[in-house]
Amino acid sequence: MYGNGTGSPRQALAELPGVEPQNRLLAESASDIIYLYRVEPDPGFEYVSPSMARITGYEPREFELDPDLLSRIVHPHDAPLLAAMFRTPAAFSEPLMLRLLHREGNVVWTEHRIAPLYDATSEVLAIEGIARDVTERTIAEDELWRTVKTLRRSDEERRRLLGLLVDAEQRERRELAADLHDDAIQVLSAALIRLGSLRPAVPPEARGDLETLELTLRQATERLRHLMFELRPPGLDSEGLAASLRALLVKFQRETGIEYWVDDGLEEEPPAQIRATLYRIAQEALANVRKHSRAGRVDVLLTERDDGYAVRVEDDGVGFGRDVGPAVPGHVGLPSMRERAELVGGWCTIHSAPDAGCTVEVWVPRTSP
Repeated sequence: MYGNGTGSPRQALAELPGVEPQNRLLAESASDIIYLYRVEPDPGFEYVSPSMARITGYEPREFELDPDLLSRIVHPHDAPLLAAMFRTPAAFSEPLMLRLLHREGNVVWTEHRIAPLYDATSEVLAIEGIARDVTERTIAEDELWRTVKTLRRSDEERRRLLGLLVDAEQRERRELAADLHDDAIQVLSAALIRLGSLRPAVPPEARGDLETLELTLRQATERLRHLMFELRPPGLDSEGLAASLRALLVKFQRETGIEYWVDDGLEEEPPAQIRATLYRIAQEALANVRKHSRAGRVDVLLTERDDGYAVRVEDDGVGFGRDVGPAVPGHVGLPSMRERAELVGGWCTIHSAPDAGCTVEVWVPRTSP
């Protein structure tokens, strides 16, 4: 809770910076939905106005008790947009259209205007929102014009959502890799130095335990360094996609013994977000080769075609016995590869046959979101 931590949702609404007490009366009587969504410390609704029940069939108290209720009643096609709205509210300065599913099953078109509320350190504390039921207006519009406009808006929002999600993921990976280097790895390195200084004072009969402990710490340090590389390949921004994949495959061969070959047919470097998407999909494909293929060789081909970029990862392993469907037990990364490609307007296919290896191919359009 905000404020003194003990008040009701309405009291919390009045206590938050930038919210005038008289606005509570307006919220109670407004025909539009007024809501206050808490970002910190625990995501959830601090306040939802009574009009929510008329528009969606769900009582305000249900939203306050269940932080995920709005995510469950939003139209599946609009769910990524709602997630981005809650994650990066400052990016949505224009009205946002979301379809909600009424308790009785019908679709309610709502137009949202949101504003983030910040604390003294400029961190987002909460999101103020006003949602208007525009179902009648939307239905009354000309069918063809509404379809064209919706498709255009969906494409623009998809591209903006891609930028938000990719940037957020890359930022989080950079921060986590930096934390590992500056904290955990430094602590382990200091512990190894300290153990080395203690070696002369350790009785001969205990030196075997000391060596075992040193080996364990070195292995832990190496695993953390490997994790840092996986989180944020150092050359992806400075050296490009092909060089980063080669660096990944060098480690891959050293750890697995699987031979590799890379054919770089790219004439130009893809934009940063596209580059990151292609790298992550190839990385996931190689992880599946490592875990499941029992391959002796893997080939990676980078090409430009159909006004876009393509990457193919092909191994000579045992295969799957059939084309990979939506989900294959043990291969949890396969759906995520398809989702990453589709998010940027591309596609990802996975083909396999008994004793004939597996081929993962991904294509994404050239246009940078």
